[in-house]
Amino acid sequence: RFHATGEFLNDYEEGTWTPAFVNGLAPNGTISSLAGQYTKIGNLVTVYMQVTGSSLNLSGYVRVTGLPFSASSNSASGTYIIGGIAERVHGWTTLSNGTTQWYFSKSATTSATSIRASTTYRV
Repeated sequence: RFHATGEFLNDYEEGTWTPAFVNGLAPNGTISSLAGQYTKIGNLVTVYMQVTGSSLNLSGYVRVTGLPFSASSNSASGTYIIGGIAERVHGWTTLSNGTTQWYFSKSATTSATSIRASTTYRV
């Protein structure tokens, strides 16, 4: 709990969630694991996702479902990175209003072993 001015923060939650790619809108390559974490403070949620595998790339738009809470607007955006320090590409993400769907923009392709993404949105 946080106590600064006599008020307590009563709505704080951390947890995990299970990312799922929609058929036909998944990264190219082979996925070996998916993991998601979230932190919710009041009506703001920050989610993180880590995908590992081989020859991963985004050659088109990708959609992930399974976010822990529905978004209250279309305005939330985040970022993703494919690859590591030496070779990487990145792009933007957005959420669909009233859903638990997370959209990833098309990016230049690279062959990588990981995709990492995060976004913060209102519920």
